[in-house]
Amino acid sequence: MNKRFNIIQLSGLKGIFFIVFLIGCAIAGFLVFPGWVCMLVWNYAMSHFLDMPSMTILHGIILWCIIALITFQLNKKDFGISFKSVSGDEERINNIIEERKKEERLRRAAISELRSIDEITKIYEKNNQKEDDMKNRSSK
Repeated sequence: MNKRFNIIQLSGLKGIFFIVFLIGCAIAGFLVFPGWVCMLVWNYAMSHFLDMPSMTILHGIILWCIIALITFQLNKKDFGISFKSVSGDEERINNIIEERKKEERLRRAAISELRSIDEITKIYEKNNQKEDDMKNRSSK
């Protein structure tokens, strides 16, 4: 394991306070602040143009949640996260990764058996040729 990576260890009362702090920041950033903005916009627009009552922060948060849920429902097809099958580029990347793994196994075999690189390359080419022949036979 690389010793340069630090792992955050949360234990005891300090860890609990840290987790509560993170949850509080997330709530403040995703609910309270947008709710506060909604409250300010509502109070400004409705008090100047219509004779509507003013809102509190709780009403602003509820209004923000309603706006967010409606937006999510209307843009359901255009949502940014999608789980699709592997595309052509990803398949190509997976093939490259597999080739690198094969080369690494052959390099390890060469080191462990103390064979020359030329011998290993010949073995590798024969294995690839056998695999290609089997793919060609199965595709016909």
